[in-house]
Amino acid sequence: MFGEEEDLSEFEGFANEWKSGNFHSREKIPFNRQPGIKIELPMPDVITPVQVFSHIFTEEMWMRLITQTNLYAEQTRSATPSNSKWDPVTIHEMKTFVGLCLAMGILELPSRRDFWRQKKWLFRTSIPQAMSRDRFAIIWRYLHLQDNKAHDVDRSDKLWKVRWFLDYLKDRFQELYEVNGFVSVDESMVKFKGRLSFRQYLPLKPTKWGIKVWVMAESSTGYVSNFQVYTGQLKDHGLDACGTIRSNRKGIPKKLAAMAKHKYTVSQKDELTFCAWQDTKTVLVLSNFHAPTATGTVKRRHGGTIQTEVTVPACLADYQRHMKGVDLLDQMVGYYQIQHRSKKWWRRLFFYFLMVSCYNSYIIARSAGANCSGFKDWLEDLAQELVTPVTARSAPQCATAPVAASAQHDCEKIYEKIKICRECSQSKNGTEARPGATVYGCRQCNVPLHIECFGKHVRRT
Repeated sequence: MFGEEEDLSEFEGFANEWKSGNFHSREKIPFNRQPGIKIELPMPDVITPVQVFSHIFTEEMWMRLITQTNLYAEQTRSATPSNSKWDPVTIHEMKTFVGLCLAMGILELPSRRDFWRQKKWLFRTSIPQAMSRDRFAIIWRYLHLQDNKAHDVDRSDKLWKVRWFLDYLKDRFQELYEVNGFVSVDESMVKFKGRLSFRQYLPLKPTKWGIKVWVMAESSTGYVSNFQVYTGQLKDHGLDACGTIRSNRKGIPKKLAAMAKHKYTVSQKDELTFCAWQDTKTVLVLSNFHAPTATGTVKRRHGGTIQTEVTVPACLADYQRHMKGVDLLDQMVGYYQIQHRSKKWWRRLFFYFLMVSCYNSYIIARSAGANCSGFKDWLEDLAQELVTPVTARSAPQCATAPVAASAQHDCEKIYEKIKICRECSQSKNGTEARPGATVYGCRQCNVPLHIECFGKHVRRT
């Protein structure tokens, strides 16, 4: 995207002016890299989501998460004593925490606390069986990526809180997969409405307020190979590029005559090719990759339903064909990203790039030949594989989905006083009995039960 406020410095150094005929040829630089995955994976029929995801979120990443989270909890609690209980988080707990965050993006509820509701059976989830509500809440509170008291970080970097995390992911993305040479570079917005010096407002984007991220994604798949969080100023790189340009851009041909629909004009200035094509409105394209004489085709509707192919310059045809990589990424990530609010801006970036990592792992597995029915199923399987049982009073075991109650049995709040669960008291000579832990029970049998024990009771009866 080209801004109208920029000067003519980008057009300095050209030997010629714009010309509309007698074009000179230019030599294309061949793409000599082998596209596709760069790592060895198991046979396609046995690949699991967590096996691929572990190449992005490696053990080094998990150790960083738990180390910084535990350190931040210790620093915070020593400065401000709290009555809440805190035990250092483990790798299993952190994986479960991340898996639950992915699940919450798929199964959306108004509040995080709603995932632990148990009073109405229609709205119960299995999340309490994986981690207690209080444990999840306290890990969410102390989740951290960078030591606030570290002396070896550049505090002038506005992204110092997430710099290690972003650089690590960027390296992993590029080491695992090679794009096919056709990529799109576009803006992606991470929603955030809090106070932030580099918060952006883009009125034409679905997400208007937030953190702007420049993303380079493979056009055909949406795989992210490079990205840059915008914090104030971008640097220019020598790349072959093709993109639309505004009509008031300085340095472009100004004398654009009126044209009939689907007609075009082409101009050349050294290695730059400029195209003006008349569709429903005039489309202007600038490229340093295409020859001005090369042509292609695009499909347009004629008569409302019939599609016809229209001859256009190659730069415009390729732009339409390869411009959608970042849009595809935004679509897939936006469907299932956790949207719960936080006052900390870096959390939004963390969960955004967590979802980008999940999507990249999906593209890698699909390129390796794995049987992927869709990103949603892949994400569900990944979340389920990450979630492991952790010690919690409300979740003694990570069980399968609870058995549906029959017409004769129903688990409801039928006791006013606290009771002892019948199933817990009968198992292992009563060693698992938890007095004072339940006021629910089976209405048919009139016995007190924990909600998670109701399925066992129905099978037994």
